[in-house]
Amino acid sequence: YLKSPNGIVEIRDNATGCNSQEEVEEDCEDLSVDEVGLSEQLSIYPNPCSGATRFRLTINDQRLVILDLFEITGMRIKRLLNEVKMPGTYDMEVDLSDLPAGSYFLRLETKDGTRTAKLIKL
Repeated sequence: YLKSPNGIVEIRDNATGCNSQEEVEEDCEDLSVDEVGLSEQLSIYPNPCSGATRFRLTINDQRLVILDLFEITGMRIKRLLNEVKMPGTYDMEVDLSDLPAGSYFLRLETKDGTRTAKLIKL
């Protein structure tokens, strides 16, 4: 809704105080989608991929970084990273040839929150 406020949306089954357009607008009027997120950057290339793909991760300060790969159903398939990283940019190559074609999600988790990126496997 925040990304496209003039579109047609159905808001339901949220926390108390977040179940109507008016409640969401009132609670989020000073917040834009661009302001939400982590200082860390995550990119995937190539995407879509057929076998190996690369993840580029940029960390701004020393912190524990967890990187997981999930099926579209939400089940975690692989933990790709679980370690403290120093500030910098890291490139990882991951072989996904053992996975069936489909949509997957890569989730980056740090103490500040999570960032999720979609990955397509051909």
